[in-house]
Amino acid sequence: MRRSETAEALMERVVRALRHHGYRYAVVGYPPSRTRCIDIVAWSSGKKRIFIRIAEDAAELSSNSIKELRVLSSSLDAAPVVVASRIRGVELEDYIIYEKYDTPTVTANTLEEALREDGFYVWFRRGEYYVKVDPEKLRMKRLEKGLSLGDIAYTIGVSRKTIYEYERGSMDPTLLQAEKLVNIFGEEIMVPVNLFREAEVDPEEYGKPHSRLEGELLESLRARGYRAAHASRAPLDIAASRKGRSITIVVKHGYDRNIYERSVEVVELAETIQAEAVALVDKKELVKDLEGAGIKVYRFSEVRGRLVGLERNSNNG
Repeated sequence: MRRSETAEALMERVVRALRHHGYRYAVVGYPPSRTRCIDIVAWSSGKKRIFIRIAEDAAELSSNSIKELRVLSSSLDAAPVVVASRIRGVELEDYIIYEKYDTPTVTANTLEEALREDGFYVWFRRGEYYVKVDPEKLRMKRLEKGLSLGDIAYTIGVSRKTIYEYERGSMDPTLLQAEKLVNIFGEEIMVPVNLFREAEVDPEEYGKPHSRLEGELLESLRARGYRAAHASRAPLDIAASRKGRSITIVVKHGYDRNIYERSVEVVELAETIQAEAVALVDKKELVKDLEGAGIKVYRFSEVRGRLVGLERNSNNG
């Protein structure tokens, strides 16, 4: 049996794999691991951005932290992935895609293989193994053989409606059912499961802004066609993207001791995934310090109600 790996060991392996396959990456260190929703962001030219959360046991991760991982991924055109050794103490198998709160969850070996662009055919959800099939190919092969829905249903032991749903693409066969279908129609009906897929989530349905200004920013960005979301478990406060343009925004909250630390992290994160980094502050004396960290800084008075600085850039894109 494969030995379970600690979160630290998993982190090292993931970083090595990303580096080996030519990905730029940044390790996120804020906020503390227990509440953080992202551990690593990665990007390679021509490939999908990847946001990764790591845990020895995926059951340790809260539903809210995974939901925020999905929301930020959706807002910044990235694919969310959880890398773990176990779920509820049960060792994960290599080359199978599990799901944790609707998010792909895999071993480090599976992630490494996926970075080589190899496909996987089996996924696990709610106590059952499934295989994806090509609905059109399945229907075409059935018709070529002159078989009815009822013929296939009888052969593999399911209802006629189930075969109908397979051919609509609204249902996936279990591993056992898929093996029977492959015996009839051949392996070409199978479709690889895409590990690096976009999260199907509406950013507007998650999280409440920390302040009125953040609410105004989100409202204004969304009115301009951005997919914009608020975050509370990441160094950034707002993430937004539109037509290939991505923005990461840090907003100072009252007596915010971590504004500089958060800004430094967001700059590294943004540079890694080719996004813009912006900080919004209330005090003039903070501007110079934060600009020294490499982030574009605006005063609240410059953006409140108008998004002056952001609009100036977006008029070109």
